[in-house]
Amino acid sequence: MTARTLLLSFCLGGLTLPAHAQTTDAGFWEALSPSMATMTKTMHGTIRRNIAESAEAMTADDYGFKPTPQVRSFGELIGHVIFANYAMCSRATGQNPPVTTNFANANDRAVLIKGLNDALAYCDAAYAATFSEVFVRPWAAAFPAAVGFFAVALFAFLAATYLTVDAQDEELCEDFRIRGLAAAGAVFVCAAAALVLAHAAAPRMAIGVVGALLIQAATASAAIAAIAALWLRHYRVARLAAAAQVSLILWGWMVAQYPYLIPPTLTIRDAAAPAVTLRLLVLGLAVGAVILAPSLRYLMQTFKARRPG
Repeated sequence: MTARTLLLSFCLGGLTLPAHAQTTDAGFWEALSPSMATMTKTMHGTIRRNIAESAEAMTADDYGFKPTPQVRSFGELIGHVIFANYAMCSRATGQNPPVTTNFANANDRAVLIKGLNDALAYCDAAYAATFSEVFVRPWAAAFPAAVGFFAVALFAFLAATYLTVDAQDEELCEDFRIRGLAAAGAVFVCAAAALVLAHAAAPRMAIGVVGALLIQAATASAAIAAIAALWLRHYRVARLAAAAQVSLILWGWMVAQYPYLIPPTLTIRDAAAPAVTLRLLVLGLAVGAVILAPSLRYLMQTFKARRPG
């Protein structure tokens, strides 16, 4: 690239900066700041102003407007935005949401505008905090670390167990077996630590996990079966049991916080897309599976075929 081309590129880029600044609450030098915190605050300023002005511009009758009967009305969308602001910003600050009202069911324009302004002001305070307070401090705690180590241990356990079947060398297979057994022990230790820490950091999760006795019993049974199969060198059985164990852990997580997607405010139903979108998604997945399944089978046959020694 020549110097002339570079200079022209910078000039053309500079022409767009004043226009970008007009859509934000800050100058272009802040919108293009190398600081992630500053850019995030600038984007929040733009989005919050557009939403607030849209809410003010719509009449009371327009709050019931729906482009089609299957989608949310404008008022329901504003209610969803209120809900999402409280849910996300409370998570970022490590606090419980100050408001738990479901504004998605509100119809009054004045109530929705006041709720929106309060929610945006709540998020303003979150964005005004320092980067470390919002994005680092909530994660720099014992419980998130324990869950992270638990996930890593699970990945290591799955990888080692699966590779015992794929390894063609006997010595390599034995190495993966030992690593799988060690990883299984790490999974148990990390799971126990996360459960203990959850009682203080995430009590709803701790109570839900302990309460889901059937799933916990099934998970324990799958784990014991996987470890026993590895110990006895029944590697294909170990693979199936390990897959069942991890699947049951995810199901246990879901049951523990049901019906919430983000406890204690955002439920799965509140976060769901309109029914027509979900139906189209299922249709798209079904059509995509017809194309993807044979491709994956061909891929597996190509790269996992046993080659003669």
